[in-house]
Amino acid sequence: MHHLNYAYEKGDYEAVSLCLIPIIEFVPEGNIQNQQGQAPQGRQKYNQILGNNPPEEIVAMFANEVREFQKVDELLEKAAEASNVKKIVSGVMESLIQQEDAYQHLSSSSVVEHYDLLQEMLSPESLQNLIRQLVKNSDLLRARVDWEFNANLSELYLQILEASQGEEGREAFIKFLTNGLRGLPKETWLEKLNEGDHLIALVIITVKEGISVELGKNLHEALLEHAKEILQDETTPSGVDGDWGLILEGLSEIYKKTFLRDLLEEILKQADVMQIPILNLYGNALLKYGVLQEQADRVIRVWFTQIVDRSDVEEISRLAQIMNEQPKIFLQSEPETQQTFRERVHNAWEETGDEQLRQQLEAIANLVDLELERESSEPEREIADSEHGGDE
Repeated sequence: MHHLNYAYEKGDYEAVSLCLIPIIEFVPEGNIQNQQGQAPQGRQKYNQILGNNPPEEIVAMFANEVREFQKVDELLEKAAEASNVKKIVSGVMESLIQQEDAYQHLSSSSVVEHYDLLQEMLSPESLQNLIRQLVKNSDLLRARVDWEFNANLSELYLQILEASQGEEGREAFIKFLTNGLRGLPKETWLEKLNEGDHLIALVIITVKEGISVELGKNLHEALLEHAKEILQDETTPSGVDGDWGLILEGLSEIYKKTFLRDLLEEILKQADVMQIPILNLYGNALLKYGVLQEQADRVIRVWFTQIVDRSDVEEISRLAQIMNEQPKIFLQSEPETQQTFRERVHNAWEETGDEQLRQQLEAIANLVDLELERESSEPEREIADSEHGGDE
């Protein structure tokens, strides 16, 4: 600390940097017992350097010395242990990653171990650049295959997958991913589904890339429990926007259809509550795989009829869309069910004063061969027509 103070006062930032290396490596908190000479002043300078805005000149010089002495891994380790050095380490890491040889100074194992810390310290662009360098020039792609799959590193896996296009070890990495995903317990899947986690995005990306994941029982059970929660809370989860339905494509064919049938059972059990959130997530899949047709009569009688009775514009609009895309659902229901449904549509149409709702109900009526007659809304024209007839 004495030498640090002397170098700082002289403006010798190279000497300051050389002093910083052993201090941060061995006593990052700056708690030095020997306070001889100008050590107390040196400690003040040390805390000042590590403040919210470390001097750029010192950061740049310190980054050069850290690279020279191959201390990057140790520096990252100390930042994980002592929060007071995070700012200067962040500056060093940002400076390092701008160089094309960053991969030579930071090990893949250190990046994996401290990935959360790197996310905190680096800009998304810098972190992506670092991962790209390590995938193409170091052992990150290969070494990852030999390590244990960690669901909490899903964002890292996503970045590796993106950066590994055309790389020799990509197939082995994909095998590592698929095996890891298949081995995750139901509890982990449910936790990540509720969080809208990068793990879910990882499944979706594999599906988009045509990678066969063939997930089974654990994801199936987690998806069903998650769907029940959505039905109860009537809230749509965040995280993957309109791609949510692609999660199902990560399931094997057997579990995919089993899930949709189980989901339909839950929907029918709770047909008295709004279904918009669940339809937003799985409506297209229910149609695509023909699950609604399998129970056409119950679907019309128990579910669709209650949607009409509720007469919510958004829900009725989704119903019209479903019935337009799959007219066989109505046609395969029993005649009595069909007639009851028509009467409900007619009653709802007559009772509402909402023009938008009326239009959606009319669209449904057209699909089920129900004639609805509107009363004339143009009395002036009727009078004019009557007067014209009288002249004749």
